[in-house]
Amino acid sequence: MTTMARIALWLATLVLAACGPTTGGSGTGDTITLADFSGVTAASTCGSVIAPSLQCDVVVSDLPGTATVQFVGSAGSGDYTLQLQGNRAELKSRCARWQFSGEWALLATGESRFLGGAAATPGGALQRAQLAVQTLPAGGLQVVLLDIDGRTLLGPLAMQRVGALPVTAPLCP
Repeated sequence: MTTMARIALWLATLVLAACGPTTGGSGTGDTITLADFSGVTAASTCGSVIAPSLQCDVVVSDLPGTATVQFVGSAGSGDYTLQLQGNRAELKSRCARWQFSGEWALLATGESRFLGGAAATPGGALQRAQLAVQTLPAGGLQVVLLDIDGRTLLGPLAMQRVGALPVTAPLCP
C-alpha cells in the first residue's frame, strides 16, 4: 500500500468515526433516548390523557407506569401493533414498515408524547421521532408518528386494545 493510499484510508476512517450519534453526527446509532432530545422531561403515562386506556398499577423508575397493554390496528392500519409497558411504547409493523420505540415525555410546550427512535424498516436507519397519542372510544388509541420537526411519517392509525398480539401474519401489500 502506498503512502498516499494509507493517508486516504486514515482520513476516511476519521470522517466515518465522526458520524456517530455521540459525536454530533446523524444520531443513527442503536438507540435513541430522552437524552437525545432537548427541553423534555420524563413523565408518567398514568398521569396523562391516555391513562384511561392503560392499566396503571406499575412503578417504573419513580414514575407510575402501565402494566403491559397491547393494541392492534383496525381497518387500514391492521398490520401495526402497539405495546405500552411502564412509560415506554413499541410501535411495530408486521409488514416490515415503520418501527418506533420511545418513552413518554413532557415537552417544553406542555404537550406530552412518546419520544424516541423510528426506522422506516426493521433494522433501518434510526432517526429521532415522536409518537403522538390520543384516546378513542372504547379504550382505543389514535397514534401519529412524527419526525423531530413534527412532520407526519405515518398515520393517523386507529388502534384497538387486545388481550394478546396477533400471531398470524397479515396480508401485506
